[in-house]
Amino acid sequence: MQQATYLLGAGASHKAIPTLSSFNSSITNFLLRLKNDIKDENTLSILTNNWIPLIQLASQHASIDTFAKKLYLTNDVSSLWKLKIILSAYFIHEQSVEHESEQTAGLKSYPRYSNQPVDPRYDFFMAALLRHSNDRPTLPENLKIITWNYDSQIEMAYHPYGKIGHNDDDLLRRTLNIFPCPGKEYTKGGLSAEPSNIIKLNGTAAILYSETASSMEFKSYRKLFYKEAIEQILMLIRYSGEQINNPNFISHGSSVNFAWELEENWISKNAVTRAKDIITESDILVVIGYSFPVFNRDIDRTIFGDNSLSKVYIQDTEKNILGVQSRAKMIMNLRDTEFELDTNLDQFLIPFEL
Repeated sequence: MQQATYLLGAGASHKAIPTLSSFNSSITNFLLRLKNDIKDENTLSILTNNWIPLIQLASQHASIDTFAKKLYLTNDVSSLWKLKIILSAYFIHEQSVEHESEQTAGLKSYPRYSNQPVDPRYDFFMAALLRHSNDRPTLPENLKIITWNYDSQIEMAYHPYGKIGHNDDDLLRRTLNIFPCPGKEYTKGGLSAEPSNIIKLNGTAAILYSETASSMEFKSYRKLFYKEAIEQILMLIRYSGEQINNPNFISHGSSVNFAWELEENWISKNAVTRAKDIITESDILVVIGYSFPVFNRDIDRTIFGDNSLSKVYIQDTEKNILGVQSRAKMIMNLRDTEFELDTNLDQFLIPFEL
């Protein structure tokens, strides 16, 4: 049985989450709209004096990730942590859904990049590939996923198929076997050697703060109803203000772990190592919405440095696909490997080998 691996980039979620060209403006507009509706002076002050100026600085760079790496390289730990919290708040908003009771009450959400919290192509992907079982459906044993995206699209798409309770995040992440798992306690020497099915190279931008428990609660996989999402975002704003003004501030509480933090962040390093192990054992690679940018080149070379791929499928726009193929060949050092290109973006490509 041939081992197939999906490699996902931002283009794989573009029907629900903005890509590079519109991400900065989308997150800025959201914070400005939020500012107009906040009544609490302390919360408003944190948003106005901390969050919005940081995102405005980010908008001066090519992307949010570029700005994040600048903060990392300049050792601005506080601002990098705050940026991760802002990203989490924004993704909570973009991926929230309106409950029927909220619609009946006339509660309308802020305009979002998309009216679809989950890119519908993930639903097709799940329906096509999930296998029936006595417990709950599972993805094929010969399928792995490596994603650069820190959204929760995969998790949210699986949720209705798994028949998992609205609040049962632990069961959902155990079923999907994702690494790293938000909320799971990892110790540096205590990571399980058991392989993961899904690797999120940049972690997950979705965290919820429980004021009553005064601690971070990670519930990144379930669909959040809109009112609940806004309440969590307001709590995140207050939490970030408390931590930034704390003289004993420690960078924690965010489930975003950028892959390029691997020298200081051992969870990031372990994610890259696990991705490399998956590629080493893979025969087929399916690349969707990922351009192999210069920004990620060192990580990509590490992951693909020891591969024996026999075939690579690439699904991208007609404008970009040949450039993606060229960069993939160079980074993976592929000369005789067969490539198949697909510019039909209506649904995710499913290789014949699966």
